[in-house]
Amino acid sequence: MMKEKIDINTLPMVDLAQIGLYKDGEVRISSENIQSLVQGRKTDLLMLTIKRGNDMINLPAKISFIQGTLKIHPIYNTPQFHPLLSDQEANLLMQEKKSLIHKPQNNALHIHQDSIYIEYDSQTREFASYSSSALPNIQMVNNIALNDKQQKSLSHGDSVVLQDGSHIQFSIKSGLHILSDKKEVAIRVSHNNESTYYIIKFPEHNIAPQRTLSNQENTHTRKIL
Repeated sequence: MMKEKIDINTLPMVDLAQIGLYKDGEVRISSENIQSLVQGRKTDLLMLTIKRGNDMINLPAKISFIQGTLKIHPIYNTPQFHPLLSDQEANLLMQEKKSLIHKPQNNALHIHQDSIYIEYDSQTREFASYSSSALPNIQMVNNIALNDKQQKSLSHGDSVVLQDGSHIQFSIKSGLHILSDKKEVAIRVSHNNESTYYIIKFPEHNIAPQRTLSNQENTHTRKIL
């Protein structure tokens, strides 16, 4: 078992300071959001402080750090449509009938096909796309090893039901969506040849099938060795 390494020195401290998230040598966001930045994913909604002229304004937004560039994802008034999606596909995502849509893409040398995964962030009304390399390999849930068919279903954005009744579904924007009738779920995830274990706890009043982690209030995720 290997612990996932997070090097905050790879983050753009000057840029973070300009939006009020780095001061006095301290990154002022949670460790989970730091991990999202390091891994090239969007954070949760944060309150940014941005200077505009002589004034300082507060802006609720998510941020990401991809290919050396810090990006701000504000809350849009209308959905920002993705050029790779048809209207039907976009509606499937916006209506939460699918969590991910994958699009095969030839790489520059046409040696093999990669995949682009697209999902909709209802908080910012923005479609986000990621390469297949951004997806971690979910190996085990509640000590139940996932087979190849289950892992493929997860990579296609489908929900998988395990023998113990737990439901699991992958989401790029928040890492994992978990549905379970249990109070906590243990997950083993492999990424970049390293394995990380998570304990995800659910508040008792929110434990119910067909609800995703993003819709459950006060859900607590804890990483362990």
